[in-house]
Amino acid sequence: MLDHILVRHARKCGARFLDGHAVKRIEHTPEGVKVETVSNGQTQHFSGKILIGADGAGSRVSRFLGNTVTRGTKALSVRAYFTGVTKCESYTRMYFNEPFFPGYAWIFADDRGGANVGLGIVADPNFPVTVDLKEQFKRFVDTDLADLLDGAQQSGPPAGGWALVSRAATRIGERIMLTGDAANCVDPLNGGGIHKAMESAWYAAQAATAALGSGDCSAKSLDAYEQALRRAVDPDWRSAELLLTMGKNPHLKHLSLALLERIGGMVRQDQSIADFCSGIFSGMVPQRNFLSPGALVALLPSIVSVMPSMLTNLEPKKMASLSAHIARGVLGGLRGVMTNPAQNFAWGVELSTKAMALGGNLVESMGVRN
Repeated sequence: MLDHILVRHARKCGARFLDGHAVKRIEHTPEGVKVETVSNGQTQHFSGKILIGADGAGSRVSRFLGNTVTRGTKALSVRAYFTGVTKCESYTRMYFNEPFFPGYAWIFADDRGGANVGLGIVADPNFPVTVDLKEQFKRFVDTDLADLLDGAQQSGPPAGGWALVSRAATRIGERIMLTGDAANCVDPLNGGGIHKAMESAWYAAQAATAALGSGDCSAKSLDAYEQALRRAVDPDWRSAELLLTMGKNPHLKHLSLALLERIGGMVRQDQSIADFCSGIFSGMVPQRNFLSPGALVALLPSIVSVMPSMLTNLEPKKMASLSAHIARGVLGGLRGVMTNPAQNFAWGVELSTKAMALGGNLVESMGVRN
């Protein structure tokens, strides 16, 4: 639906939309950039002063710039659509289950009986995926959503997807810019790409308009796009990336899940905490806020208010279960560190490096605002 809205708007603004063209070749010319495509077996050529690559995670334009589009941390997902969902209306829920953590599953239901159901997981070069996503998706649908999807019908087979959440080596070149998934503009924390793609497209449009107006479409001129995008999104992107890095170590999954369970308990009791946590996860509020003293101090009264009831409601059995969960996480983490020292050392170096980079970026951003 969103794609259709965007295409209609672009056409109204004068864009020419051609569907079904596969890009086969890109080259620079004295006047600009030339793209060779194939459609229905017919080769066609298009020329322009600027090429904006918005061609997804496997971007041919990105590869033309020299990026390796399959290297780095990925968000892998599988999803399916359902109709005839009558058990919930305008319903959104996330599931953090041990078998597919670090990752989560979801159901987004609308008020017309439709639902988007999916499952995503982090695939890291240091921690490869060891589960079958389609098998986990089926189990999730058949167990966690058995009641909500009772009587609903699945529309077609599950579809898979992926996107890199590692920073692209370059997002600009001579007369070329990358946006969206092609530029790895994916939220590291939730794997979502739509809002990041829209942001990058906005800044790319501003840079393209300025470059065309000045007659200078060089990489130096288009660097305005890179700098604007960094100023706008880097502090939050790096904050989300740090949280992802902290959570992607499978040896610490039980500790991570125990923490998420405690956060979930507070979320259910206080709307301010719910708004903060859901906002950080979804990217609807600045994700750097989880490190902001001001934001955390503002949230402190809500945290203090829910603590007594959480402690009161923590029955002996639940306390024992939580303690066992934490102990299991600590012991599992220590065992993982001892049996995979090189793997965990690399993770520790990555975590430290990203924390320092985020710190420098936050200091820089505060200087810009001041």
